[in-house]
Amino acid sequence: MEQIYCAALTSLLNYDAPLWVPRFRETFGSCRAAWEARRKDLAGAGLLSRELSQVWDSARKEALPERIYDYCQKHQVRLLGRWSPGYPPLLAQLSAPPPVLYCKGELPEEKSALAIVGSRKATDYGLGAAGKFARAAAAEGVPVISGGAYGIDAAAHRAALDAGGKTVAVLGGGLEELYPRRHLRLFDRICQEGALVTEYDPWTPPLPQNFPLRNRIIVGLSKAVLVVEAAIRSGAMSTAHAAVDENRELFAVPGPISSETSQGTHRLLKQGARLADDPEEILEFLLGPRAERIPPQAAETDLFRDLSPSEQKKARALCTWLQKHQGASLEEIADHFPWPLPVLSTLLLELELMGRVQRNSRNRYNAV
Repeated sequence: MEQIYCAALTSLLNYDAPLWVPRFRETFGSCRAAWEARRKDLAGAGLLSRELSQVWDSARKEALPERIYDYCQKHQVRLLGRWSPGYPPLLAQLSAPPPVLYCKGELPEEKSALAIVGSRKATDYGLGAAGKFARAAAAEGVPVISGGAYGIDAAAHRAALDAGGKTVAVLGGGLEELYPRRHLRLFDRICQEGALVTEYDPWTPPLPQNFPLRNRIIVGLSKAVLVVEAAIRSGAMSTAHAAVDENRELFAVPGPISSETSQGTHRLLKQGARLADDPEEILEFLLGPRAERIPPQAAETDLFRDLSPSEQKKARALCTWLQKHQGASLEEIADHFPWPLPVLSTLLLELELMGRVQRNSRNRYNAV
């Protein structure tokens, strides 16, 4: 339940949450104790500023944790608190990591992910380039991270999915306020083969001021960032600057000198971004030389050949997770994976029969 109270605190503290939630947790020992603190407790700890006093009196709703819990249970949304085991390690390296992530779907376990961002008003050239790089990444098992927006973002998501890869869309609002609405079918596909993630509670509208903050999460989930097209003043340039600030490798695609959406990428190249004209160069940075790479999932595909394609993906994800969390109970596994319990139990039994998973006398599971 600690993640629930972390989410409630994050919602209450809004844009100041990345700074204040860690301080509250450290002061009171847990997010739950911080949420349940009274004004006098905050004052005694030296945390009660004028602004926070107003928030605590007017915006704090006692029922918010229960409301968040009910939503997550009903919609199979997993909460990843900054201090929980499943929190993405790369994201934790940010200078201001989000205290909590709402995750619908399954975050990829791979350590090397590529962010692909660019203009909403993309040209055919830009859409083609985004698709080319996303397909190449997916073919090598590299997850593609983007923002779910029109233009370059959507092209990258779709290309990764069409190539059988994994993709994550980082949203600028809550899961109950998906934006843009025209991408609902795309978002459904992403949930099946990746995840929708956001730091905002489910009922937060996609306000313009949310998106620059959203961009740091796109960067935080990635080892490298590729800007395909961008005007000088644009969200993609904001993401590029965040990549530099957070010490991520930055690549940019050159374009026609007469195109407005190439002005931003050309400026990035002049400022030191790496030229991206061949996907293989990015893949070498992420994965090493081609000759040293192991074909993604080659051995696992043969081991899981008796399962359906959908079951194979679940089985790979489950076995990978169990390798890092040996001796997990069924309850712990169910907390991590947003699948119905009968589906999870059946899959575990099949993996036991295949010799990929062992269950000990205390009903705890180990990957073999």
